[in-house]
Amino acid sequence: MPLHLTTSTANPVADPSSPVFRDRGEDWEGKFSIPTSAIPPGTAEVMLDCSLTGRTNPRGGILQREGSRYSITLNIPRQWRGSYTFYASPERIEHPQQGADHRQWWLAVMSRALRPANQSGPWWPLNSRRSVFETATPDAPPQRWVPGVPPHHQSANLEIQKRRLAGKERTLWCRRISPDPHAPVVVVFDGAEFTQMGLFEHLHHLPEPPAAVLAIDAMDTETRTKDLRFGALFRDEVLRLCEEFSSGPVIPMGASYGGLAATYWALSRPDRVREAVALSASFWAEDDSNRRAWELAAESAGPGQRIVLDVGTLEPMLTEAHHEAAPHLQARGIHVVRRSFVGGHDWIVWRDRLIEGLELLQLARAS
Repeated sequence: MPLHLTTSTANPVADPSSPVFRDRGEDWEGKFSIPTSAIPPGTAEVMLDCSLTGRTNPRGGILQREGSRYSITLNIPRQWRGSYTFYASPERIEHPQQGADHRQWWLAVMSRALRPANQSGPWWPLNSRRSVFETATPDAPPQRWVPGVPPHHQSANLEIQKRRLAGKERTLWCRRISPDPHAPVVVVFDGAEFTQMGLFEHLHHLPEPPAAVLAIDAMDTETRTKDLRFGALFRDEVLRLCEEFSSGPVIPMGASYGGLAATYWALSRPDRVREAVALSASFWAEDDSNRRAWELAAESAGPGQRIVLDVGTLEPMLTEAHHEAAPHLQARGIHVVRRSFVGGHDWIVWRDRLIEGLELLQLARAS
């Protein structure tokens, strides 16, 4: 079945072609294209958004018309995997001027995304605003835990609850796995996105299945920032919630602000959190007193704790922040597993690396 696209103003139209990759030796040349019939009337520019273009380099992602298609060719590093989507804009796409609201500019750009309209194809719905297509260079390592086949259905034995946490009612996705009352409870931030990505499809195959996995909805940008950027109330209420599922320790896992929160929980509540998985973590962030995550550690944080730090090679600011964070954690005696992947700030990569990180914690525990 062909994959169709819609915008808020357009009818379903033809699908984009899969990117075409050409081996250049040191890297790949990738050509992304979309038919002109997919572009709504009044469009001035079409932009490709991926970890090589997008928010940080909008002009580098502008497509050019070639007959009946809009196309762009990019140099892509070997072993790259990532998501991509197209934005149709009625005006020239430029970075906002200094002093302008950068976030509002980007939300306006994303609101013009071309979105899939049917229920098949290599696309993933992230949230109400955005769906993404998936691709990888021919030499990209296969994903072990969440192969690129969207489930588009609800996982078996998945409970969906409404819980009030930190003053707000939110959705909680839960799957009970191990009957061991002392097994760990895994907490996943940005639950809606990771649930859509098939998080719950394969967790029971882990060598040591957890008692339960709880994926918590981020709700909105303001709530997400408050919860995950050193949100002590949110942390403590979720930790109490976990006691309903097991008396064992809690393992937080997340990406971006979620990776920051996972590390912060381990450092500030070592009595309940002995391990964590942090992907592309926002270690640059400071609390209201200008303190970084490692400066908020409890005195007892240290030996016996394990944290997986994983960041993309196309995330220079976060790579630097990870390099800064790791020695501070190691200085406390925390066992740090450092990893990297060829890609950017991308759910398509995070979905598999998240479960791999949990597996690595289990292997480190066994050794």
